[in-house]
Amino acid sequence: MDPIVTIVGQRVFRQTYVGGCAVMIRRGVYERFGPIGEALGKPQSDRGNDRPFLESGWTIYQQRLYDAGLINGYPWPPVHVDHMEDTRSPHCVRTAEHEAYKQTMRGMSLDEFTQALCVWRPH
Repeated sequence: MDPIVTIVGQRVFRQTYVGGCAVMIRRGVYERFGPIGEALGKPQSDRGNDRPFLESGWTIYQQRLYDAGLINGYPWPPVHVDHMEDTRSPHCVRTAEHEAYKQTMRGMSLDEFTQALCVWRPH
């Protein structure tokens, strides 16, 4: 199976699970499946607001979309999105509030997050 498909004139690189700082979903799919918490049957008080995004149901939600025959993926050719949590970016958000958030939600500082999770390397 070719990993790159054309859907309504747009090329998409198939990927079962997508992540990153810019996630999009078609309005019709959103209306069909609902918000992540509702789609997973979670009560309002337990919809991930107090946990990291990856643990708040996004992965399970993507699995439901995939199981329904929908295509998850990235635009092709790739679109560069500056990751504003990567300390190597000149646009990195470095505030005391953001550092506290990263420490609370990820258990690491922005610098530790960059070293552990960010994969792009500036030229």
